[in-house]
Amino acid sequence: MRAVGGPGASAGRERVPAAGPEPLATASLAIQRAARQAHRQADGARRRREVLRRIDGVLDQLETRHIAPGEEADLAPLELAAIVRGLAWVVQGPLPGPVQDAPSSYHLHLALLAWQSDLLDLVVPDRRRRFPDLDSDGDEPLVPAPRSVRRRAAHASGVGGQPDR
Repeated sequence: MRAVGGPGASAGRERVPAAGPEPLATASLAIQRAARQAHRQADGARRRREVLRRIDGVLDQLETRHIAPGEEADLAPLELAAIVRGLAWVVQGPLPGPVQDAPSSYHLHLALLAWQSDLLDLVVPDRRRRFPDLDSDGDEPLVPAPRSVRRRAAHASGVGGQPDR
Protein backbone atom coordinates (compact mmCIF):
# COMPACT_ATOMS: atom_id res chain seq x y z
CA MET A 1 0.00 0.00 0.00
CA ARG A 2 1.19 3.50 -0.65
CA ALA A 3 0.12 6.83 0.70
CA VAL A 4 -1.62 9.32 -1.57
CA GLY A 5 -0.81 12.96 -1.30
CA GLY A 6 2.33 15.00 -1.02
CA PRO A 7 3.95 17.02 1.69
CA GLY A 8 1.44 18.60 3.99
CA ALA A 9 -1.25 15.98 3.35
CA SER A 10 -3.58 15.26 6.16
CA ALA A 11 -2.60 12.83 8.89
CA GLY A 12 -5.42 10.46 7.92
CA ARG A 13 -3.94 9.65 4.52
CA GLU A 14 -5.97 7.67 2.04
CA ARG A 15 -4.48 4.34 1.14
CA VAL A 16 -4.49 3.08 -2.47
CA PRO A 17 -3.73 -0.58 -3.06
CA ALA A 18 -0.48 -1.26 -4.94
CA ALA A 19 -0.59 -3.22 -8.20
CA GLY A 20 -1.17 -6.87 -7.37
CA PRO A 21 0.27 -9.95 -9.03
CA GLU A 22 -2.61 -10.32 -11.53
CA PRO A 23 -1.51 -7.61 -14.00
CA LEU A 24 2.08 -8.86 -13.86
CA ALA A 25 1.02 -12.44 -14.48
CA THR A 26 -1.20 -11.35 -17.37
CA ALA A 27 1.62 -9.32 -18.93
CA SER A 28 4.07 -12.18 -18.45
CA LEU A 29 1.67 -14.61 -20.11
CA ALA A 30 1.16 -12.25 -23.04
CA ILE A 31 4.92 -11.93 -23.50
CA GLN A 32 5.35 -15.72 -23.41
CA ARG A 33 2.59 -16.19 -26.00
CA ALA A 34 4.11 -13.54 -28.27
CA ALA A 35 7.54 -15.18 -27.97
CA ARG A 36 6.10 -18.61 -28.85
CA GLN A 37 4.26 -17.13 -31.84
CA ALA A 38 7.43 -15.39 -33.05
CA HIS A 39 9.35 -18.66 -32.64
CA ARG A 40 6.72 -20.56 -34.68
CA GLN A 41 6.83 -17.93 -37.41
CA ALA A 42 10.63 -18.03 -37.52
CA ASP A 43 10.57 -21.85 -37.69
CA GLY A 44 8.05 -21.72 -40.55
CA ALA A 45 10.16 -19.20 -42.46
CA ARG A 46 13.29 -21.30 -41.86
CA ARG A 47 11.48 -24.40 -43.16
CA ARG A 48 10.28 -22.57 -46.28
CA ARG A 49 13.81 -21.33 -46.97
CA GLU A 50 15.18 -24.87 -46.56
CA VAL A 51 12.57 -26.18 -48.99
CA LEU A 52 13.51 -23.42 -51.45
CA ARG A 53 17.19 -24.36 -51.13
CA ARG A 54 16.37 -28.04 -51.74
CA ILE A 55 14.16 -27.20 -54.74
CA ASP A 56 16.94 -25.03 -56.15
CA GLY A 57 19.44 -27.88 -55.72
CA VAL A 58 17.14 -30.34 -57.50
CA LEU A 59 16.53 -27.82 -60.29
CA ASP A 60 20.30 -27.44 -60.77
CA GLN A 61 20.69 -31.22 -60.84
CA LEU A 62 17.88 -31.64 -63.38
CA GLU A 63 19.07 -28.79 -65.60
CA THR A 64 22.59 -30.20 -65.67
CA ARG A 65 21.24 -33.64 -66.51
CA HIS A 66 18.89 -32.34 -69.19
CA ILE A 67 21.63 -30.57 -71.12
CA ALA A 68 24.41 -33.14 -70.64
CA PRO A 69 25.67 -34.34 -74.05
CA GLY A 70 25.39 -38.00 -74.92
CA GLU A 71 23.47 -38.98 -71.80
CA GLU A 72 19.87 -40.05 -71.47
CA ALA A 73 18.49 -36.84 -70.01
CA ASP A 74 15.34 -38.22 -68.38
CA LEU A 75 15.78 -39.91 -65.03
CA ALA A 76 14.97 -43.53 -64.39
CA PRO A 77 11.77 -44.01 -62.38
CA LEU A 78 13.73 -45.06 -59.27
CA GLU A 79 15.91 -41.93 -59.45
CA LEU A 80 12.84 -39.76 -59.91
CA ALA A 81 11.12 -41.42 -56.94
CA ALA A 82 14.23 -40.89 -54.78
CA ILE A 83 14.26 -37.17 -55.55
CA VAL A 84 10.56 -36.86 -54.71
CA ARG A 85 11.07 -38.79 -51.44
CA GLY A 86 13.96 -36.47 -50.54
CA LEU A 87 11.77 -33.44 -51.11
CA ALA A 88 8.96 -34.98 -49.04
CA TRP A 89 11.42 -35.58 -46.19
CA VAL A 90 12.48 -31.90 -46.19
CA VAL A 91 8.89 -30.68 -46.38
CA GLN A 92 7.75 -33.11 -43.68
CA GLY A 93 4.33 -33.19 -45.27
CA PRO A 94 2.53 -33.66 -48.55
CA LEU A 95 4.07 -32.33 -51.74
CA PRO A 96 2.08 -30.44 -54.37
CA GLY A 97 0.27 -32.86 -56.70
CA PRO A 98 2.24 -31.96 -59.85
CA VAL A 99 5.53 -32.59 -58.00
CA GLN A 100 4.34 -35.86 -56.46
CA ASP A 101 2.84 -37.17 -59.71
CA ALA A 102 5.47 -35.97 -62.22
CA PRO A 103 5.85 -38.73 -64.84
CA SER A 104 9.30 -37.57 -66.01
CA SER A 105 12.17 -35.40 -64.91
CA TYR A 106 11.02 -32.74 -67.38
CA HIS A 107 7.59 -32.59 -65.77
CA LEU A 108 9.20 -32.59 -62.33
CA HIS A 109 11.40 -29.68 -63.40
CA LEU A 110 8.37 -27.66 -64.50
CA ALA A 111 6.39 -28.55 -61.37
CA LEU A 112 9.32 -27.52 -59.17
CA LEU A 113 9.58 -24.16 -60.92
CA ALA A 114 5.89 -23.48 -60.26
CA TRP A 115 6.18 -24.62 -56.63
CA GLN A 116 9.30 -22.51 -56.14
CA SER A 117 7.42 -19.47 -57.43
CA ASP A 118 4.54 -20.10 -55.01
CA LEU A 119 6.94 -20.47 -52.07
CA LEU A 120 8.78 -17.30 -53.04
CA ASP A 121 5.45 -15.48 -53.02
CA LEU A 122 4.98 -16.67 -49.41
CA VAL A 123 8.50 -15.76 -48.29
CA VAL A 124 8.55 -12.39 -50.09
CA PRO A 125 4.87 -11.43 -50.44
CA ASP A 126 5.50 -8.17 -52.29
CA ARG A 127 8.15 -9.53 -54.68
CA ARG A 128 5.97 -9.16 -57.79
CA ARG A 129 5.28 -5.52 -56.93
CA ARG A 130 8.93 -4.88 -56.11
CA PHE A 131 10.17 -6.73 -59.20
CA PRO A 132 7.56 -6.15 -61.92
CA ASP A 133 9.81 -7.64 -64.59
CA LEU A 134 9.32 -11.14 -63.12
CA ASP A 135 7.56 -13.56 -65.40
CA SER A 136 4.18 -13.78 -63.71
CA ASP A 137 2.38 -15.39 -66.63
CA GLY A 138 1.28 -18.67 -65.12
CA ASP A 139 -1.92 -19.11 -67.12
CA GLU A 140 -0.54 -21.59 -69.62
CA PRO A 141 0.84 -24.93 -68.48
CA LEU A 142 4.46 -25.44 -69.41
CA VAL A 143 5.35 -28.39 -71.61
CA PRO A 144 8.89 -29.70 -72.01
CA ALA A 145 10.43 -28.89 -75.38
CA PRO A 146 11.20 -31.82 -77.67
CA ARG A 147 14.60 -33.35 -77.09
CA SER A 148 15.97 -32.11 -80.44
CA VAL A 149 15.15 -28.52 -79.45
CA ARG A 150 16.86 -28.96 -76.09
CA ARG A 151 19.98 -30.39 -77.72
CA ARG A 152 20.17 -27.52 -80.25
CA ALA A 153 19.82 -25.04 -77.37
CA ALA A 154 22.56 -26.79 -75.41
CA HIS A 155 24.83 -26.81 -78.48
CA ALA A 156 24.17 -23.12 -79.15
CA SER A 157 25.15 -22.27 -75.59
CA GLY A 158 28.37 -24.25 -75.96
CA VAL A 159 27.37 -26.93 -73.47
CA GLY A 160 26.35 -29.83 -75.65
CA GLY A 161 27.79 -31.84 -78.48
CA GLN A 162 26.33 -32.02 -81.97
CA PRO A 163 22.72 -30.89 -82.41
CA ASP A 164 20.06 -33.26 -83.75
CA ARG A 165 19.26 -32.60 -87.38
